[in-house]
Amino acid sequence: MGRAEISYFSGKKRIYLIFCVSLLAIILNVLCQEIRKEGYYIDELRSYGLANSYYMPFLQEQEDYPDHWHGEGFYKNYLTAGEGETFSFASVYDNQVHDVHPPLYYFLLHFVCSLFEGDFPNDLLFPSTFFFSEELCG
Repeated sequence: MGRAEISYFSGKKRIYLIFCVSLLAIILNVLCQEIRKEGYYIDELRSYGLANSYYMPFLQEQEDYPDHWHGEGFYKNYLTAGEGETFSFASVYDNQVHDVHPPLYYFLLHFVCSLFEGDFPNDLLFPSTFFFSEELCG
């Protein structure tokens, strides 16, 4: 018996095993970070707003926004896909015309948010950001 016959994990199998173990470690790391998350960064809130606000890309451009107190409903309307606004991809596209980012990510986020009409689930960003995360993209 030669040395190559004894080693079960050789060549392509070893590379595949290392890849799978590394990918599992990254997934577990991202899940642990998501579970411990307590708040949102402004870019995450802007993502919700650009994906779900109905032809209103930026809050500060609204006529009554400065110097006025706005309640929870005002911000919830901006951050969620409300009644009659679900699956409104034309609105998402219009919001992205005024922004510098490509619209695919916002289309996906709006689709997922439309499934939860009017709700703001804490973990909606996780599935969409996982594939674009720093851990996976460098």
